[in-house]
Amino acid sequence: MKTLITILSSLFMVSAFAATNPTAPSAVASEGTLNVQVQVGAIVQITKAQDMTINQWNGATTTQTQNLCVFSNNIDGYKYTIQFSDLNGNFTLKSGTETLPYSLKFNNNDIVATTGTTTALQEQVGSDSTTCNGDTNATLEIKIPNANGVHAGRFTDTLSLIVTAPT
Repeated sequence: MKTLITILSSLFMVSAFAATNPTAPSAVASEGTLNVQVQVGAIVQITKAQDMTINQWNGATTTQTQNLCVFSNNIDGYKYTIQFSDLNGNFTLKSGTETLPYSLKFNNNDIVATTGTTTALQEQVGSDSTTCNGDTNATLEIKIPNANGVHAGRFTDTLSLIVTAPT
């Protein structure tokens, strides 16, 4: 998993309107006026994601938790939407042809996979700081259930966390 996933939906627009200009030249001074407007679009960012490795797993149910930082400049409570997608589909670890399912929770919400993509969790509350002021504000939990009969091997998947600004 990449350490930094950033989605910028930023639009910076500078425009001039209602400008006035002098109607006649002057030998001393001349003055014109214009208004300047800047429109800042919605920006979201997720950081502090790190690869998760479970060494020497014994087949018993195990849970790994990771704390993340999610920034949003949304004026309505710094809200954002998050979706999850995985390379193998339906939250499945693979080793050759053998598979091992896993489940996700984000901020204590169960995430249900349907063909590799999830229903979006809307109106999650982010931080007003891109660094979460040195802290975290979101939790990702990955749970691997009891797996008796699974053969030895390295089971892998790539999980993507997709954060977007609300529309």
